[in-house]
Amino acid sequence: MSQTTLNWKRGWFSNETNIYRDTERVGFLDHETFSMNISGQLLGKSFTFKGGLFSDTHIFDDETNQEVGVIKNNVLGLSSKTKATINGEEVVCQYTNIWQTRWKITVKGQEVARFKGSNTKGTLTADTPDPLLLLMGFYVSNYIWISMVVFTVIFLVVIR
Repeated sequence: MSQTTLNWKRGWFSNETNIYRDTERVGFLDHETFSMNISGQLLGKSFTFKGGLFSDTHIFDDETNQEVGVIKNNVLGLSSKTKATINGEEVVCQYTNIWQTRWKITVKGQEVARFKGSNTKGTLTADTPDPLLLLMGFYVSNYIWISMVVFTVIFLVVIR
């Protein structure tokens, strides 16, 4: 199986993450302001992630409106690992360094995708062409970054 390499870019205050293969835009994640609901598209497939900071995230295929997965809540993003069930299979998204700039996705214990980057840009290398698995990796990263921002703001307001 051939590897897929994708890059992503997002502005600091942007709600949209754009995903590219070389210079061609092949997908995006777009989150609603003040919400954990995110629409995503990759390689022609569209999904909606619906959840909250303290609840599981349910994933829906936009074409069929059927639920295709659930991401278990990783309260406050304090764990390095997030578990999900995608199309009936257990999937794990796990950070591989303390700075949370590298993470991987495993299915049935097999690593299928590797991410490295920050809140604003990065690279994905995958052994799977499954757009849902890849978007889940982007979603989990977005979830952690949004959680960190929200809790930092709350902390700063409380200590004032």
